[in-house]
Amino acid sequence: MKESTGQSIVKEELSRQLHSSGNAFSRYRNKVLGANKGIGSLILFELCQLLFCNLGGAPGYVLRKMAYRSLFKECAGGVIWGKGIVLRAPGNITIGEKVAIDDLTQLDGGQRRHVPWLSVRVR
Repeated sequence: MKESTGQSIVKEELSRQLHSSGNAFSRYRNKVLGANKGIGSLILFELCQLLFCNLGGAPGYVLRKMAYRSLFKECAGGVIWGKGIVLRAPGNITIGEKVAIDDLTQLDGGQRRHVPWLSVRVR
């Protein structure tokens, strides 16, 4: 259940982000990782997505559990990672203990900004 004060989060359009200034590589890196991330972070991200994102069964479960943790700002123990998760700017996201992220979920860290009026309660 999502609770808020009735305000909405305004996100920059994807097409505008991908067609802004800079070369294609830097625009892509900024969209998937956020600003100021190096080539090493991008290589790690791409390898995790390529090799583990849609890998099924126990191997996929175990490998996502080991690899995805390092992509996030903070990631506590006991996280369950489903298949086909879309990650954008995971370095801006903190995940707590014993969280289950279901198949085909999108996690978007977007720009680093605090939204004090937004609260999410899971029942």
